[in-house]
Amino acid sequence: MGQVRCPVFVFEGDDCFVFLSKEEAESSLEAVDVAAGCYDAFDAEGRRLALRIRRPERSWWQYSGLVAADVERVVIEPAEDGPSGAEDLAARLRKFLGYFVPQEELNDKPVQFLVETVCARERDRTETKPLRLFEPILEWIKARLRKLKGRGGE
Repeated sequence: MGQVRCPVFVFEGDDCFVFLSKEEAESSLEAVDVAAGCYDAFDAEGRRLALRIRRPERSWWQYSGLVAADVERVVIEPAEDGPSGAEDLAARLRKFLGYFVPQEELNDKPVQFLVETVCARERDRTETKPLRLFEPILEWIKARLRKLKGRGGE
């Protein structure tokens, strides 16, 4: 089988999750949801991906009683050699992007354009939203620190 080309797109119904690496997707997805078959996954080219669960192997320290819980890990592998799901991926990305962009603008776009558009949107969302969310809190902390140091403040 071929290699997974990142980013990885995971769909749960109409929801689209974008992971910049296979490892990020594997660590973020819930094993119980994978076992229930909740997800459909594709790589950046439209190759369908198989999601499976790797059962934990016990090591000597787990047998000592120090750790009682076994953690199941999600593993992502190509389910096929070629990207036979490219049109399916494109349709799902068009539907997802249709919440933010008029659908007419997306109809004739190739899958690579849609992949890049979703990735750009996700980068913007993850890079700017947390900073804006915490900006007022950071300003308040800075003002309090200035006040404590006797440099003015409120």
